[in-house]
Amino acid sequence: MIALQSGRLDRHVRRSFLRINDGDSRHRIAYSIEEALRLTHLPGEDVGRIYCLRRFNLAGIPGESNRRVWMEAVQTVLAGIASQAVHASDPNAGACNAVFFNHREEALEFLLARAVRALRLPAAPAPPWYASSVLGIAETATYREHVPVLVAQLCGAGSSPAGAPILFAVLEDDNPEPLLSSIPADTLREWLRALDGSSAASAESDPPNLPEKLLRPLRNAVASFGGKDPGTMWLAAQAVLCVAPSALRFATVLRQARAVLRMLEAERRRDVPDHGGPAVQAARRSLVFDDDDRSIANLFAAQENARTAGIADVHSAAPPDRTRAASPVSANPSPLAVRRTIHLFDDIDSPTPLLGEPTSAAGLYFLLNALQQVGIAATFDTCPILREANFAPHVLKRLAMDAQVAEDDPMLRCLPAKDQRLDLHHEDWTEIHAKSECHPGGLTAIALTDPATLVRLWAVAARRWCWRVARLSLGEIVHRPGRVWLTRTDLDVTLPLDQVDIRIRRAGLDIDPGYVSWFGPWGLVVRFHYRERALPGHGDAESGARPW
Repeated sequence: MIALQSGRLDRHVRRSFLRINDGDSRHRIAYSIEEALRLTHLPGEDVGRIYCLRRFNLAGIPGESNRRVWMEAVQTVLAGIASQAVHASDPNAGACNAVFFNHREEALEFLLARAVRALRLPAAPAPPWYASSVLGIAETATYREHVPVLVAQLCGAGSSPAGAPILFAVLEDDNPEPLLSSIPADTLREWLRALDGSSAASAESDPPNLPEKLLRPLRNAVASFGGKDPGTMWLAAQAVLCVAPSALRFATVLRQARAVLRMLEAERRRDVPDHGGPAVQAARRSLVFDDDDRSIANLFAAQENARTAGIADVHSAAPPDRTRAASPVSANPSPLAVRRTIHLFDDIDSPTPLLGEPTSAAGLYFLLNALQQVGIAATFDTCPILREANFAPHVLKRLAMDAQVAEDDPMLRCLPAKDQRLDLHHEDWTEIHAKSECHPGGLTAIALTDPATLVRLWAVAARRWCWRVARLSLGEIVHRPGRVWLTRTDLDVTLPLDQVDIRIRRAGLDIDPGYVSWFGPWGLVVRFHYRERALPGHGDAESGARPW
């Protein structure tokens, strides 16, 4: 899913005042203003930029002016205001007359992160003026009213996998209570019904392999709301979509989400000491997922029966009421590690344009297909510790260093920093270093002394495969002009059409890998494009070469 954009028909004026002479046609002037506002071109809009203008003045235009005069006047006024716009992450954005976002996905992510942070405070501040413009809701709406609208627009009413990683990213301290408490239970039930689209979803399933980053918020949700709460179930479904977007297509999202919650409930029963008499023990058992829960209707009925029976008194703490404010937590949550081109905080520079940034190493991620060929996916199935440790990006970083890719090249932004090493605990390394399954195919197994040796071994295997199959060196594959565009869920690499190489094509290196679950903490959808159309920022103007 490409980052959401706004079109010309998405421009709206919240309030306008029109002062005209007695002889002027009000309808004609109103039409001229609407047409000029719709057709005005603002800087960066062709690559997805969104502007929010607080107010502007079109005074001094004669009422009998023709279409060209109106177009030029409105273009001049709005372009002047847009040239002074600041990014919404600027600390002074709330006092400025114009702010911008680089694309709609970024706007929704920024506002959702800001709303969740504000709901953790004892007294939430008022939302910024531009929030209502982006969301299309009343200016008087509170942050608690913003959250359901933001989630619906970001996730497609809760049933789109593109927004699922962002939902977990904004949970900075792994506390989902402010987010879930702001969404009405009826809304969550509607989203769950949208996910429960097949009778096949009622069958039992083994829980998917979720990373710890997704399990921590789910554990907190189970502890706060219970395993059968619709908010907990919906959050578990979003965790499933993070690692298996195809589950939405096959209508197995809720089946896998139930399996995850059954696992977490069993884990919680083992961790909680057994205090209390038989009544408390019976109540605790009734909070666990029952194998007879075969549909959403039974799930909600079990939840209501549990509440009416007084089971919410277990552990002397009832699940939080969704109508009351979320309890405050620490005002200094742990910082959220995000890629430099997606911004959640005020002190980060503006992200890159939608079409991406020019790169001289556009062939770097062709090597994902080479790693597939030497068996990295099978290795992660047998050694999941390596996947949790973000092993594949470390191998690609080693290949980029071997190819002498510039340190400031944007292709490296989804890879670990140059001085960052593969983080494996001593116990984990002791467990896997002697396994033959951890070695790449095509190479003789050797004694591994440290994790860096394993990274180098996989890099060598990928390079040798490229030479044996395609007779291509690492530099010939990697060093190609192009553009790269990266979000939390997608990695798009665009190359000029004249960079098509028959050796690359014959070896299948430029086949779209699609969703690569083992690339990065959430996985990425990787696509390669060849384009002939001219794009800004390429070509040699002095030599007259046509930019691609």
